[in-house]
Amino acid sequence: YRLENVDQAWSEPTAVREVDYTNVPPGRFTFHVQARNSDGAWNGQEAAMTFDIEPAFWQNRTYRLFGVAGVLLLGWSFYRLRLRQLTATADLRYSERLAERTRIARELHDTLLQSFQGLMLRLQLVDELLVLLGHKRTFWCRIVLWDHAYPRQAHKRNASRHIWRAWRMLRGTKTGRYL
Repeated sequence: YRLENVDQAWSEPTAVREVDYTNVPPGRFTFHVQARNSDGAWNGQEAAMTFDIEPAFWQNRTYRLFGVAGVLLLGWSFYRLRLRQLTATADLRYSERLAERTRIARELHDTLLQSFQGLMLRLQLVDELLVLLGHKRTFWCRIVLWDHAYPRQAHKRNASRHIWRAWRMLRGTKTGRYL
């Protein structure tokens, strides 16, 4: 016996009346068999039988196409999921940074406004003291002269320290005490 497209040559004679083939791919096959009588003479004609093996569902092109499409869809879904996770992480970090920057800006803004308010109160106090002492005109003239004489120092130091120095110059003392 032999099966076309599976066996290369005829098999050895055997007394078995059944033949099993495993792992035969789908397709059209012809099984050839020759018999021998009890005297050992071969009959002249071989018997042939043609049959088709249908592909299993997993061997079908449509199934394979859907399988590949399913794997691609699954990969795309994992990619999108990971992209969403990364985006959520980046958004969380961005919102944390934005909140921290907003907090810092608010503190700086409040601190700056508080400093300006304190400076304005000090200037108002100095102005009122100068009115009481009658030296208002001389004091402001000396501050303007100080700014023109030392422009770099005026920008490096804060205004209250600058005014305090001008006040000491006005009073002609090192401490600026007037009482």
